[in-house]
Amino acid sequence: MAWTYDSANLTSTTSTEASLAQARLYSGLNDTTDQRVDDAEMAYFVTQEITVRGAAAAALEHLAAQAASLADKEVGDLALKLSQRSEAYAKRAAEIRELEGLLDVGSPIIGGISRSRKRTVEADTDLVSPAFKTDMLRHPWTIGDGNDLTDEEQP
Repeated sequence: MAWTYDSANLTSTTSTEASLAQARLYSGLNDTTDQRVDDAEMAYFVTQEITVRGAAAAALEHLAAQAASLADKEVGDLALKLSQRSEAYAKRAAEIRELEGLLDVGSPIIGGISRSRKRTVEADTDLVSPAFKTDMLRHPWTIGDGNDLTDEEQP
């Protein structure tokens, strides 16, 4: 079970090292004395998620699932609440997922609508006519050509 973390790798030019270090940092799993998720598991989460924040959340969700299977124990006045560990991991994972959603601005789309999609849209007879049309300001004193109204709606 290999486990590595070096803060110098946060800005590494090797994307794997940087991704592992960043995911460990975001998740709080960067304590060298508490090695809960090994490099292979963290690398898997990095490949399965779009961002390193997503990988951090996935690692915490994994730990929450593991801790959920552990039972709370009480011996006299001494109580060991392992369910709290699961709840803490799940809460932190949810916080990271929420933050990830706030920071996600979407992926750019390059190009336009596909030809088949354009034909499908044009064939749809239930579509509302667009409010903006080509050459609509050629005669600004007219509001519309009336083509978007049915016979009953015509003035």
